[in-house]
Amino acid sequence: MFMKSLLKIVLLSFLITSVQAREVLGNLSNELNSYVQVDNSKMDLKMLKSLAEERNQVLDIAFENYIIAKRRVSVARAGLNPLTTGHVLGLALGLNYLWVPMAVNAVLSIPTHLYNISKNVSLRRAEYNNYTRALKVLNNEIAHLYFDIVTHEVILKTIDLEIDVYKAQLSSFETREEISQARKDEVTKTIIGLNIEKINIYNLFVEELAALRTMVSRDINDSKIELQQVANEINDRFIQNTDLERLENFARQNSDEVEMLENLYDASIKNVKAVKWSLITFEGLNFSYKRRVKIAKNEMEITRLERLATILKVKKTAISKLDSLQSSLDVFENYKSLSLGSQDFHDGLYINYTNGIASEDSIVLTAVSAIRDFRNKVVAHYNALSAFDDLKLAAGYNFVFDPSGDNTIQTQMESK
Repeated sequence: MFMKSLLKIVLLSFLITSVQAREVLGNLSNELNSYVQVDNSKMDLKMLKSLAEERNQVLDIAFENYIIAKRRVSVARAGLNPLTTGHVLGLALGLNYLWVPMAVNAVLSIPTHLYNISKNVSLRRAEYNNYTRALKVLNNEIAHLYFDIVTHEVILKTIDLEIDVYKAQLSSFETREEISQARKDEVTKTIIGLNIEKINIYNLFVEELAALRTMVSRDINDSKIELQQVANEINDRFIQNTDLERLENFARQNSDEVEMLENLYDASIKNVKAVKWSLITFEGLNFSYKRRVKIAKNEMEITRLERLATILKVKKTAISKLDSLQSSLDVFENYKSLSLGSQDFHDGLYINYTNGIASEDSIVLTAVSAIRDFRNKVVAHYNALSAFDDLKLAAGYNFVFDPSGDNTIQTQMESK
């Protein structure tokens, strides 16, 4: 009789909890998945890049805006405290997949000494290639910033949800006499720590939005910029069976950098001829003639070598970015699997919890795990999309991801 009464008391303690706890724990998966739903009223990456191209026609101003924006975000990131809400979260906020500095020399690399060449078609083409390349690199930086912002938006929401779980647990402690004050204090400290992290990440989030407005030259009086989440999850079927040699040649053919150097090389050849033929003019006939011919030939040789080095760099960069994308996809698939598993486990345990055969502590533990695994999955998802944008820049082609996996990178290169 005594054992039956004790069993009833233990069972009753499992069932006693606040309505808030049941709402938070019972609707966890739906709540998490709602964070990445697409809102078509918001701006997607394609729209954002179009806006940037429209407003960043003057390269000097666009580059200056980039420097200002990067400085703002760098300062905000420097103020972040060490994070405890998940391994990948820590990577996403601390390492360099976010805002890799733009290689200025690679973008603005027309040798100034060639400007003294008389204006010709080759030099004008080289200048246009340089301009086009610079805008593409700036657009790639905008894509990185876009993915940072939507990632941090989800991170903030998941931290709020995690806080709600702990608050619900703390509320239920009031009905459980066996809970010590030390245990209550431990949960309270966890909530305080999460709130501190939330404030730090929110400050970074605000600075990123401000930086984005600067990057696209959008005035503060313009309408508010709101960004879409990206629902399509890229997978490794998209890059399977990619012919590496074809990708190298594809990148070389599409490269603005290579075309710029080819036009500069052509301009340097014309410059050598122009200097040689200056012998027949009154101005060209002087003691500096041999030195001027030697300088012109040296410039031609330097440009030829730069062209060859650029071809090699472009090819290797394309392969490197493909490898980075593959690595990012492997990480994403891993965290995607973990997230699905932890959500399923939580949902199953919640049924046992409502039937009184699982403890509140265990359901809280699975809820926190599900939230953190989901957060890591989202970070890995946007990391992969960021790597994909890097590959598009390296290949010089706007590959389109097909969720079905039929229109792969290989098929798109073949059709091009």
